[in-house]
Amino acid sequence: MSKEKNIFFGALLLILSIVLFYRLNLIFSPDSKTFLNTAKNINSFKSLFHQSDPLYTTSYLIFKFLLLFGEFNTNYKILNLFSFFLIVFFTQKILEHFKITLERKAEYIYFYLLFFLNFEIIQWTYYALTDLILISLMLAAIYFFLKSKILICLILILFGLFIKPQSIFIIFIISFLLSQKLGLSSKKFLFSY
Repeated sequence: MSKEKNIFFGALLLILSIVLFYRLNLIFSPDSKTFLNTAKNINSFKSLFHQSDPLYTTSYLIFKFLLLFGEFNTNYKILNLFSFFLIVFFTQKILEHFKITLERKAEYIYFYLLFFLNFEIIQWTYYALTDLILISLMLAAIYFFLKSKILICLILILFGLFIKPQSIFIIFIISFLLSQKLGLSSKKFLFSY
């Protein structure tokens, strides 16, 4: 990336971070409240595995960890921003892996404005949910798979499965990427399921 692009990217990221951190209040959905109440009730290693829904164990632990270190809302906003940065970072790394470059300044600005102003991603930055963490983990898993670091990829997938069981869909993405590495056509991949 050229120096001019780095400055634009950094400025956009800084402005968005300040807006997201200082101007948005953390919202608690019914799931957030359940995770928070469950996390408050975890007081021993044994109690961790006696929760009503063990499939969300990692989410409970994330909430418990944030409760231990100061003001929960501020800590969660920081975690969401960190997850947002990881999403940007791993998206950029995956694009680089596939040699997708934005050569003209207009393309570069257009892409990053669309990315940074994406309603879905920004919406998740102000919810006390683990969706942004999960998205960043899944992008990291894809990146490490592409770099042939399979053990790291598998650990991230396993970690993601215990944040939200819905993350099992990452296995289909990894399977597709594996089929491409093995030289299978997209049609053969689709019909193999």
